[in-house]
Amino acid sequence: MADLAPFALVVFIYLLGAAVTTGSPARRALGLAISATAFAMPWVAPKEHLVVRSVAAIFAFGGGMRAVDLVRFGDFPLRARLWHAISVVDSRKLTPAAPKLEGAALARLAGWEAIGAAFYVLVTRVGPTTTGALYWLIRWGGGLALVYTLSEGAYCLLFAVYRLAGFRPPRLHMHPAASRSVQEFWGKRWNLTVSAWLGDTFFRPLARRGHPMAGVLVAFAVSALAHAYICKVALGMELSVIMFGYFCVQGALVAIERPLRVTRWAKAPAHVWTVTCMAVASPMFTEPLLQVLGA
Repeated sequence: MADLAPFALVVFIYLLGAAVTTGSPARRALGLAISATAFAMPWVAPKEHLVVRSVAAIFAFGGGMRAVDLVRFGDFPLRARLWHAISVVDSRKLTPAAPKLEGAALARLAGWEAIGAAFYVLVTRVGPTTTGALYWLIRWGGGLALVYTLSEGAYCLLFAVYRLAGFRPPRLHMHPAASRSVQEFWGKRWNLTVSAWLGDTFFRPLARRGHPMAGVLVAFAVSALAHAYICKVALGMELSVIMFGYFCVQGALVAIERPLRVTRWAKAPAHVWTVTCMAVASPMFTEPLLQVLGA
């Protein structure tokens, strides 16, 4: 029961915040203040339950995105505000559809998770039997593959859940390995639920004012803070700083791509550039995840 408490508290707080967030600026500020307390709830889980703490922190950040939405556009009926507050995907972008059991999505989920399980065994069983550079190659290379497969599987599951509930969500994840620039990876392919929110909330408002690069950097800074918070909840400050640094590196790479005109490169070199950038920086992201998973 202790492992369920953080999730129940996060949901309750965001529902309470959504109920308040409408009308006057004062009420919206109060709703946001109530919602912000959800970020403390993952610490309710026992310290040694790293996965629970991490997932609860992800839930807290996801609810935080929706709380910001409600402050900006919160003049919905109460029922719509409550639904928006707990929807992983922006509820305004969900299309009602006949409920359907998505067998193909569940099959893809099973396939991705089987591959992920194989890489987990590689990292946890094979890796420790090696030493030196080979050990780190297996740990970080296998960890990168594990991140990719778990993410693909998670979005298959999320799509299937929404379809079963009677909604058709927008594209959630779109073959990130096919990216031909770091900007394309983060902006058009990876975790489109979060990237769309970052774009709507930070990038596009600044771009419309003539500051597109500032919008990119602010969006990456917010993403860096969010991931650092998740790491801090589970693993402490040191790995939190490393995770923050990872997203700072990604923002810098996107900034570098502009003068290099990477989007105008031929397909093969652009793809090599992107894969190399993501692979070289990946230990800063995968090492914290592996430690959360006990690897």
